[in-house]
Amino acid sequence: MSGGGQPALPFSPRITEPTPYCPTASQGDAAEMLPRLIRAATTPRGLTAILLRGPQGSGKSRMLEELALSEGLEFEALPAHDTPPMELFGEINRCAAASQALIIESREETGRLFSFEDVPPDLHSRLASLPELSIDRPSEEELSAALAADLMLHGQSLKPRDLAAAARQMPRNFAAVRLFCRALDRVPALGTSAQRLSWAMERAQQLLGAS
Repeated sequence: MSGGGQPALPFSPRITEPTPYCPTASQGDAAEMLPRLIRAATTPRGLTAILLRGPQGSGKSRMLEELALSEGLEFEALPAHDTPPMELFGEINRCAAASQALIIESREETGRLFSFEDVPPDLHSRLASLPELSIDRPSEEELSAALAADLMLHGQSLKPRDLAAAARQMPRNFAAVRLFCRALDRVPALGTSAQRLSWAMERAQQLLGAS
């Protein structure tokens, strides 16, 4: 895109905080909005790259994996916190030349990804021109659904009452779901169901705090 102007969104998204280019969306709305943005990025003069913001554990990578499978979408995804600035700049330019969608994942919910001292002005200008989508932390209902799905992958299940209780106690973080399931796998088959769940939750929170 030339001129450094903001691209127009190709649709009217439902958002929880209506700002032009950095809406904060629920998990469900983000899953609906992203496919449209990704498809727009593959058209001539499309958006090319999209900045996906959200705190660690909010489900950015999980959402992209599910979209790739359910929608058959092809795109590149790069974590901003693990990618050197000039490598990121090169990927933005490469994907733009190939009309390929690029998703830049950021743990920074607001503000610049890099300081001015770290990168050239051209990269700041390019990043400032990208459409942004910031996703909320998962709701209790979304954690409960993710927990049920992950438990099934581990060959386990919980009674609806226990599942709801676990989701209520769990940090609003998809990483906690994975850690809880792993911890539950290692709980000895001793004691009551409530005791096993309590131990697994305590262990998951310990691991989450140490990560």
